[in-house]
Amino acid sequence: MVVAMQLGNVVDGIIVGNILGSSALAAISLSIPVLYVLQLPAFILGVGGSAIVSNYLGKREVEKASKVFFSCLVSGILISLIFCATAPFLSRPLAHLLAGTPELEELLYPYILVNILGIPFLTLAIQFSYFFNVDNNPVLGSMMFIIANIVNLTLDVLLLKFTPMGMYGTALSTIIGYTCGLILIVPYALSKKRMLSLKFISPAECLRHLPDTIKAGTPSGMFYLMMAIKSLILNTCVVRLLGQADMEIFSVCTNSVLIAELFVGGVIGLIQTICGILCGERDYYGIRRLVKRVITLCVILASFITLVFLVFPQLIAGLFGYSNTELMDKAITCIRVFSLCFVFYAFNKFLQTYYQTILKPSPATLDTVLQNLLMLIPITFVLLYMCGIVGVCAATPISEILTVLIVCTFTKIQQKRGKLPQKGLLLLPDKNDESYCDVTIKGTEQEAVNASEKLIEYCTDNGIDIKSANLIGLAVEEIAVNISRFGYNHKKIKRNYIDINLSKSEGKLILRIRDDGVPFDPTQYKSEEKELFKLGGINLIKQTATKLSYIRVLNMNNTVIELDINNTVPNA
Repeated sequence: MVVAMQLGNVVDGIIVGNILGSSALAAISLSIPVLYVLQLPAFILGVGGSAIVSNYLGKREVEKASKVFFSCLVSGILISLIFCATAPFLSRPLAHLLAGTPELEELLYPYILVNILGIPFLTLAIQFSYFFNVDNNPVLGSMMFIIANIVNLTLDVLLLKFTPMGMYGTALSTIIGYTCGLILIVPYALSKKRMLSLKFISPAECLRHLPDTIKAGTPSGMFYLMMAIKSLILNTCVVRLLGQADMEIFSVCTNSVLIAELFVGGVIGLIQTICGILCGERDYYGIRRLVKRVITLCVILASFITLVFLVFPQLIAGLFGYSNTELMDKAITCIRVFSLCFVFYAFNKFLQTYYQTILKPSPATLDTVLQNLLMLIPITFVLLYMCGIVGVCAATPISEILTVLIVCTFTKIQQKRGKLPQKGLLLLPDKNDESYCDVTIKGTEQEAVNASEKLIEYCTDNGIDIKSANLIGLAVEEIAVNISRFGYNHKKIKRNYIDINLSKSEGKLILRIRDDGVPFDPTQYKSEEKELFKLGGINLIKQTATKLSYIRVLNMNNTVIELDINNTVPNA
């Protein structure tokens, strides 16, 4: 989904720059603060609502989940319609405020006008993409953006090349693209895997669901708001202090970040999704493996992109339609200088995502604020007056490097003061303190027995008494059998892979079981369901578990059972 979005943004900029010229590309860059504000409610309601819906589905409280789903959609539509009503009155003043020249204002006005008028369709698309993911239809979330961008880019070429619509056509193609993506609501509504429905509720009840939804979505909303403020300040400084010609160069550089994001954004996104599960399960071995792969791949990709920009800067300029021969040397210098930020940009993005995911908000917040405001803005002002547009472009890699250094130093200081775990930058326990048994099986009864035998063997090899080992094996076997019988019996395609992990650390045994069947929370099963599920082993293990938790993430059930090694077998 990230690749589809970023690829669409990159190609969109290339088409606009080559057909309408670099001034049109500059106008789109100037409109970014408005676009972020317009999309802000959709992201808050989409992120926050999907988080709460996921929690309810995990508890099998489908009716409550459907009510939250309905309240988010209705709220998003109403807010977007209010935005839409302001289009005739705000479009021209906003274009005048953001543009530094009459030419850019005339390009900005139609682009802002159409985007405000079309925001209801984009709001629905953003929200549905999140709800598709939490409701067992992740493919639809990706397909929505793929369809939207195919239609958008096709219409970009047709409307810009064969009609006189200009910037009206650029904005209209985006809105039509996302509107076409909404056609996936039809297969979603017909899906047998779908659990959410439009549960109509009163306005008062709808309002009662909003505070928790907004609270859950506020961190994402604050990020987009900060990005809007950063874009507003930087673009205003460049266009009003340096002029339109330098703004066109700067827009080429800022659009080039989308190329870096295209390659590293989806990779780093794995941290937020997979690492969130691993952290909740205290699977530190899995976190280290994931982080190592993510950082290695990001450094390789970002370094390769930087090398391409350094060697072929004129190609990059031409890619976005920049053809001003008089200023080409300056543009080439700016592109080369700006490209030095890509590796550090990727590392900052990783730190922000990782620390937020492991629930250490202080270094994540510090990194975000430094990267987008406290470092970047002052350095940009200083270098703008010293070196002009080249200084503005140099401010980005300098601020990225300083941000990494300051955040790493801050983390070390907080560790020495005891406010953060003293286990390196990842803030994890020492890897020598744990041992693991990892088993992945297909959900069949025979493989469930085989997994049980492997876990029992692991327990006995690591000093766990045979009674405790047999109890763990029995529980795992029964859970795996239940998942196979009831978690996948509705699916036409039987993937039914079950991941089982048992680790020993700090006097604890931690059993983690993950599957992608229908939502089922063993901690919440009701007494009337006892005839449906064979839960003898899990009932025994619940008596001695120091912690039994469940969460539904990435369309997977994740059950974690924590046992005290010294007190594993209940008195009977």
